[in-house]
Parts: sequence; structure tokens; C-alpha cells
Amino acid sequence: MVSSVYWEWELLLKSIKLGFQLGILYDGLRVFRMIINHSPLFMEIEDVFYWIISTLGIFHLQLAESQGVLRGFSMAGILLAMFFYHKLIAKLWICPVERAIQWGKIRLTKVKKMLRMKWKAWGCILYIFRRGNDKKKDQGSKKKAKSLSHDTGDHGSSCNDAGSGGE
Repeated sequence: MVSSVYWEWELLLKSIKLGFQLGILYDGLRVFRMIINHSPLFMEIEDVFYWIISTLGIFHLQLAESQGVLRGFSMAGILLAMFFYHKLIAKLWICPVERAIQWGKIRLTKVKKMLRMKWKAWGCILYIFRRGNDKKKDQGSKKKAKSLSHDTGDHGSSCNDAGSGGE
């Protein structure tokens, strides 16, 4: 009788531990969503994976500890641990993390704008230099085209001369 009471307390403590772990896992998912914007479909897929992992964890706990018999106090321990984690502990670290992420996103946006402005300035400078080189290349290619046309005899007068000389 005494050993079964110890066993039940041990199962309850493991259930509470699992509830806290599941709460931490979901808060990690929330932080991931704060960092990277997701579409609603992707968020639903993430939630499905979370619930699959949660179900497997609960199933493993019930199978390993109580030989597959669903214990009400074990489920209550998981749910209460998740509830207390969410109400008491999660707010202590989620709020500062959320503020830090928002601060980082604001700074990152400012850096992106600054780099875009500098990139536009460099783009204008490079365009001016590239434009000057393109004009030189165009002039050089026109000279080459003229010299090639003289060499091959593609002038209109030379064709007429060649045609009249053959008759």
C-alpha cells in the first residue's frame, strides 16, 4: 500500500514536470513566431506538430509509468502545471524577450534603411562610372565595325563595282 502511494506521487511529480516542459516548448514556439513572421497555414502546421509532440509525451508517460492506464490525477497534474507555468512563470521571461525582439526588429529595420540608402548612393556612382565606360565601349565598337566593313568590302559602291566589272 505504501509503495503504491509513493508510485502515485512519483507519477504526479513526473506529470507536473511534463506539464512545465510542454509549456516551455510552446513558449519557445511563440518566441520563434515572434522572430520570424509566419502565414496562418504555417502556424497551424506548427501547432499540429506541437500537439503531436505533446500527445506522444503524455502517451509515453502514461505507458511507461502506469502501464497504459490513463490516470486522472496524472492528467490533472499536466494541465495544472501548464496553467501555472503560463500564468506565473511564462510572463516573467516572455515579456522581456518580446520587447527585446521588437527592439531588435526596429534596429534591424533602421539598419536596412541605412544600407538601402547607401546602396542607392553607390548604385548612382557606379551607374555614372559604368555609363562613361559604356560610351567609350560603344565608340570603340563603332570604329571596329567601320574597319571590319572596309576590310570585307561591304560598301555599296564596291558591290556595284564588282558587279559591273564581271559583265
